[in-house]
Amino acid sequence: MLQQPIDYTLDVANPFNAPLKGYETGMAMQNMNLQQQAQELNLQRQQELQNRTLALVNNPNPTARDYTNLAMFLPEKEAASIRANFELLDKDTQAKDLRFGGQVMSALNAKSPDVAIKLLNERAQAERNSGREDQAKQYETLAEFVRIDPTSASAFMGLQIATLPGGDKTLDSAIKFQKAPVEIANIESQINERAQKLRIDQDRLTSEVQDKIANRQASGNKLEPDARKLINEATVSAVASEQSANRLLNLANRLEDEGGGFGAATKFSESLANLTGQQDEFTLMRQEYIRLRNTLAVKNLPPGPATDKDIELALQGFPNENSDTAILASFMRGMAKLQQYEATTKDAEAEWVNATGTLGKARKDIEIGGIQVPKGTSYVEFQRQFGQKRADQLAQQQDQANVDTRSYMRFAKPTP
Repeated sequence: MLQQPIDYTLDVANPFNAPLKGYETGMAMQNMNLQQQAQELNLQRQQELQNRTLALVNNPNPTARDYTNLAMFLPEKEAASIRANFELLDKDTQAKDLRFGGQVMSALNAKSPDVAIKLLNERAQAERNSGREDQAKQYETLAEFVRIDPTSASAFMGLQIATLPGGDKTLDSAIKFQKAPVEIANIESQINERAQKLRIDQDRLTSEVQDKIANRQASGNKLEPDARKLINEATVSAVASEQSANRLLNLANRLEDEGGGFGAATKFSESLANLTGQQDEFTLMRQEYIRLRNTLAVKNLPPGPATDKDIELALQGFPNENSDTAILASFMRGMAKLQQYEATTKDAEAEWVNATGTLGKARKDIEIGGIQVPKGTSYVEFQRQFGQKRADQLAQQQDQANVDTRSYMRFAKPTP
């Protein structure tokens, strides 16, 4: 009889089963140990997070590094969720949110919770007006948190900001410059007015004014209240004029790129409305032009700027509604150059007073915008000698920035 083929389906013990089961048992035990170790590590991290948070709350002078170190102990899922939500926003919104967080943190670090609460409540109202009720409630909750326990609220906000890309720089600025929010509160109406009339971003204006004021405070010079007031007001004017000049240059470029009138017979007011989406743009621009023409900076223009063809056109008066595109664009560039001159004049004024306490002669050698100024020099002499140079430097920076963003530049610069 032929032998039957071996039936491999019979229930015969596999010689490898014993060691395999032993291995599986060992792995199961190892997994249990790993899970237990992970739980213990998680508990340790939670305890460390609590300890470090408590230490931060009790630290009267925390640094940005303290916050970023603390953020490392956040549960990874929570940290990842914070970053993911932030990365859903466009770049402009991200920058605005970071600036806003920095302003609130500056107020809290300056021991001015009332300023922080005001900022948060205003932001809540803005979110509500935009139909974002959930976000409005979050800001209101945070404002209430600040009211109840500003120190813990500061630690909470700092931890959130530290988790975000670029948050460390925001915290560093907010902590370094502690008095600026109080100063901002005192000139808030001026900031609001300039932002509305010039159609510039109020958050960005506030942030840049805050940075400049804080940087000047960092010099440690003891100044009288009147001097501080002059510095603050000049700083608002300088930053607002600089941002407005940049906006005007952008509008002039767009006016040329889009054929000027969206039709040859389109009036200047209609072109501006089409470009900006604002029906009163023409009126506001004419009002700003009248204000600008009557400033001391423009009235005292040195011979050089006055012979610039764009400025010369702008000084002739506000253009006719039916002027052609070339004239309108040149006028706006001329107006932008006048604002650049005003911006650098006001910035120099603020720097001068910050260094000397007055607009009189320097009582010692000082430095204004990187320029060494010898003792005995008057502000008028300084401005006469260096005013145009500073305005030209700003003009070059803004011209390049606007050239880079013009529609045809995508053909001049190959995509990487």
